[in-house]
Amino acid sequence: MRAIACLLEVILMAKIRVTKKHEASFPYSMRVKAGDVVAVGEEDEDMPGWLWCTDGEGVSAWVPDKYLQIEDGEGRILQDYDSTEHTVNVGEVLESIKEANGWIWCADSEGNLGWVPVDKVEEL
Repeated sequence: MRAIACLLEVILMAKIRVTKKHEASFPYSMRVKAGDVVAVGEEDEDMPGWLWCTDGEGVSAWVPDKYLQIEDGEGRILQDYDSTEHTVNVGEVLESIKEANGWIWCADSEGNLGWVPVDKVEEL
């Protein structure tokens, strides 16, 4: 496994296999850039460290707390973020890129990027 140091996290490059099917929670994604301001709402009770945020276009999604600098209910995005989730089936092999609060940002066999829960994959 290769590890590359990044500003806010360590990027892990490893093959992972899906052990439990996962369906994307939302049919849309929020994509924000470093420096963008979002409205910050509640923290997910089941997944600590994920905050419900709304961007300037009114799109809302869960954002990892480490991607935010929060002041007075507003959050400034610290690095580019995309909330896309993968829908994956058991046996699929993915390339993990980074992890945030129990989720892995990864690429599928066609190069599509998205998040999957850590508890639904295993490292190869």
